[in-house]
Amino acid sequence: MRLDSLSLNQRLVIAVLFLTCTTTVTLGYVAARLSEDFLREQFRERMDFLAKYLSLNAEIAFLLEDKEALSRLGQNLLAEKDVVSVSFLDSNDEVLFTIGQKGSETFGMLDKSIANVKIGGSEENLPFLSAEKRNKLLGKVEIVHSSIGIENYLAKLRVLYAVATIALSFLGVGCFWFFARSLASPLKELAVAVDKVTEGNLDSSVDGGNLPETKLLAERFNQMVVALAESRRNLEETYQDMLQQRAMAEIGHFAFTVAHEIKNPLGIIKGSLDILKKPDVNDEIKTTMLSYVEEEVARLNRLIQDFLSYARPRKPVFSSLDICALLEDVAAKARVEWEARGITINLELPGAACYLKGDRDMLTQVFLNLIKNACEACENEGTGAVGILLQQSKEAWRISISDTGEGLSDEAKLKAFSPFFTTKAKGSGLGLAFVEQAIKNHKGVLSFEDNEPKGAVFTVEIPME
Repeated sequence: MRLDSLSLNQRLVIAVLFLTCTTTVTLGYVAARLSEDFLREQFRERMDFLAKYLSLNAEIAFLLEDKEALSRLGQNLLAEKDVVSVSFLDSNDEVLFTIGQKGSETFGMLDKSIANVKIGGSEENLPFLSAEKRNKLLGKVEIVHSSIGIENYLAKLRVLYAVATIALSFLGVGCFWFFARSLASPLKELAVAVDKVTEGNLDSSVDGGNLPETKLLAERFNQMVVALAESRRNLEETYQDMLQQRAMAEIGHFAFTVAHEIKNPLGIIKGSLDILKKPDVNDEIKTTMLSYVEEEVARLNRLIQDFLSYARPRKPVFSSLDICALLEDVAAKARVEWEARGITINLELPGAACYLKGDRDMLTQVFLNLIKNACEACENEGTGAVGILLQQSKEAWRISISDTGEGLSDEAKLKAFSPFFTTKAKGSGLGLAFVEQAIKNHKGVLSFEDNEPKGAVFTVEIPME
C-alpha cells in the first residue's frame, strides 16, 4: 500500500503505532537490561557475602578441626535460597567434606563463591593473637549456587515488560486513533464540502467537530461559501446587465450596418424607378435602369444571406474528405473568375491524398472567401499572384493562402476578424468573421501574417483524421 493513498487518520495511527512501539520497546529493553544487570550483581554479591560470612564463622572450627561445627554451619547455609552445596577445603585445596546435593546437573546455571579461612580473619574472634600469627591460611569454603531462580524471575520480568509494551502500544494507538478521528472527520467533511462547492453547490456548510482549530476552520469555510454565494449573485446580475448592454450595442451596430448597407442599393433602385416613371424615357435607358435594379436586388440578397449566415450559423456535418481534391475544385472555380482579370492562382499540393474530418460545403465557402479576399487585394494593385500551399504540420493540415497585394494596415490587423469591419467600398465585413467561426467549428486555427516582400498570408490549420 502506498503512503500517498492513506488517509490522515491512517497515517496518524501508523505514525503513533511506530513511535509508541519504538519508544516502549526501547525503554523496556533498557529497563530489562538494567534490572537484569542489577539483580545479577546483587545475587553475586549476596553469594560472596555468604561465603565470607561462612569463612569468618568457620575459623574456630578449622582451628579445632571440629567437623561437626563445620557441618552445622554448612547445614545452616543450605537453608539459604539458591545454595546447592557447601564444601570445606584444607590449606592445600583438598576437600575435607561436602554438604548438599550432588546431582548439581539438575539445577543448571551453577557457579561458585570461594572465601579463604584465615587466622585472625575477625578481630572479634581471636583478639589475643599477635600480628605475626595472624592471616595464616587455614582452608577455604566453597559455596555452589544456582542462578536458575533468578533466571526464572528475569524471564517473568521480560514477559512483564513485553506485556507492558504491547499494552502501552495499544493504549497509545487507541488514544491517538480517537484524536485522529476527531481531527480527520471534520477535515473529511470539509473536503466533501469543497467538492460540492467546486461543482457549484454553494449551499454546503460544515460543522467543525470538537477541536477549536477545526471549528475555526469550519467557521471560516462557511463564511467563505456565503461570500462566494453573494459574489455569484452579484456577478450573475452584473453579467446579465453586461449581456443586455452588449446585446443592445450589437443590435444597434447591426441595425446601423444593415441600414448603411441597404441605403445605397435602395437609393439606386429608387433613382432608377424615378427615371423609369418619366414618359420620355427611351428603351435603352429603361434597359439600363432595369439592370441597375436587378444588380442592386441581387446585392441586397447577398447582404441578407451574409447577415443570416453569421448571425445564425448552421452546425457542420462532418465527413471524411480529401482536402487536396477540395482545394483543386476551389482553385478551379476561382481561376474562372480571376485569371481573366490578370490574377494568377498557383496551387501547391502534396503528392498523396490528404484526408480530414470536415464539412465540405462550409470549408468550400471558407477557402472561396479567403481566395476572393486575396484576389481582391491583388486587383487593387492591377495585377498579382495568389498562392495556395498545403502542408502537414504535426497532426494538422496547414493551408496557407498568400497574395502580393498591399498587405494589411495596422487597423486591419487589429480588427481583421471583427464583424462588420471592412476596408472595401462594397461589402458587409462578415467574410473573415464567418471564416474564423467555421474554422473554430472544425477545431482549427485561423491566423495571418505579412507576406514577403509584400502582401499578406492567411493560414488555416485543421486537425487530421
